[in-house]
Amino acid sequence: MKHSKLLTVCTITAILASCGTTEPEGLGGAAEVTLALTTDGSHNFNVKSQAEETLPEIDDFTVEIFKKADGKRLYRDTYANSTDKKIRLNAGDYKLLAFHGDSLKAGFNAAFYQAKVPFSINASDRSVTVTGTAKLANVKVAVNYGTDLKEFYKEFTSSVSTDKKNVKDTLKFTSTEERAGFIPAGNLSFRLYAKIDGKWKVYKPQAIACAPNDFITFNVNASPFEGKLTIGVKIDNSTDTMEKEFTVDATDVATEAPEI
Repeated sequence: MKHSKLLTVCTITAILASCGTTEPEGLGGAAEVTLALTTDGSHNFNVKSQAEETLPEIDDFTVEIFKKADGKRLYRDTYANSTDKKIRLNAGDYKLLAFHGDSLKAGFNAAFYQAKVPFSINASDRSVTVTGTAKLANVKVAVNYGTDLKEFYKEFTSSVSTDKKNVKDTLKFTSTEERAGFIPAGNLSFRLYAKIDGKWKVYKPQAIACAPNDFITFNVNASPFEGKLTIGVKIDNSTDTMEKEFTVDATDVATEAPEI
């Protein structure tokens, strides 16, 4: 009888111990990790954003910690809920990921900010602070229509798409659009749709390779007296200029547009 009671007590103790283990593997280590994040609205080449209001509040970011060896996610929460926490981790290599927005979305309110910070914890560490700065992780895009284009083509519009996988959205710029939009990085394709002799035509210059945090402006204009249409592409920056100009006969604006 005594052996039976002892077995029962041991079984209950084992069940309670297993039920109380709720932390993912890797948490509960000897080192206390604290997070310190900031945001930066500048673009590549140190260009300051023209729309600082797009910067989200840092407290609204989602933070995740991954184990480098197997990519297993050990921690996930908002930054607001993480600032006062001491996240306990074992010695090893990790990656902090902080983000705000949808990485695969394109639109005028689709800025995606992200910080990726690899860090390591040594066996002797007891307190570690991981710092990171989140920047724009997709591409900011603007379209500037020239005066001659507006005179030469009474009806026109344009679009910008990316070749990044799983992105279905397209940025569409009407003839009066002055806002900048956001789209995932990759090879960006610009399309100008213009109504010529009662029919919509589409002009397709070659794609432009863009990196995360680029700010690219498509300058579109026409030379009516020469019968030319020019598309100027400029990636804005303060120290270097990356431009590409396209010129095409206005009568050769590619093919009929499938839809507007």
